[in-house]
Amino acid sequence: MKFIERKSLLFFFLIAISALILDQSSKLASTFYLLKHEELDNSRIYQGSRYAVFTLGEDSQSDSGAQKSMALSFQFNYVRNHGAAYGLLRNLPENIRLQVFHVGTLLGCAAFTLLGLTTLININGRARFGLILMVSGALGNFLDRLRLGYVVDMLDLKFHNNQFRFYPPVFNVADIFVVVGLILLIFSIVIETKSVEKESFE
Repeated sequence: MKFIERKSLLFFFLIAISALILDQSSKLASTFYLLKHEELDNSRIYQGSRYAVFTLGEDSQSDSGAQKSMALSFQFNYVRNHGAAYGLLRNLPENIRLQVFHVGTLLGCAAFTLLGLTTLININGRARFGLILMVSGALGNFLDRLRLGYVVDMLDLKFHNNQFRFYPPVFNVADIFVVVGLILLIFSIVIETKSVEKESFE
């Protein structure tokens, strides 16, 4: 079984640590600056605030009376996510919900790490970089649940026009790592698969 060389392991380890520090720092800063009130004995009772960063575009009306609408906005918005992505499983009993998240996260990280140390070495560095971003993001949110029992989200992005509306749930830096890592991983696998198929026909 072939493993990644020591220098590469050190490089990916430093990336993972840096990603975790960036994620946890952003959450601590959001809590410090945006959390206005909380009940210490009930984490679901709190009051967060928002800070608008920018808004591009606006709703308007044309000369013919047709409504024109296009806007892109971004703000910091303190939110506690007691569920998974999109708030899934947030209504489960506290002890069951946390156990599901803890066990699931650890098993997933272990599986992806083992995959990265073995199979993906034969693909390319882009795939391994995507993998380490995914694992770092998952661990960042796992640390939140382990320490707090919920995940701190703070990035609020919204876009709409006349035909399309994109209002994703509030997310955090760890979520970005997971999504970017997944895109890199899928892209690398698709490129490698096409390359193998091309070589087989030659």
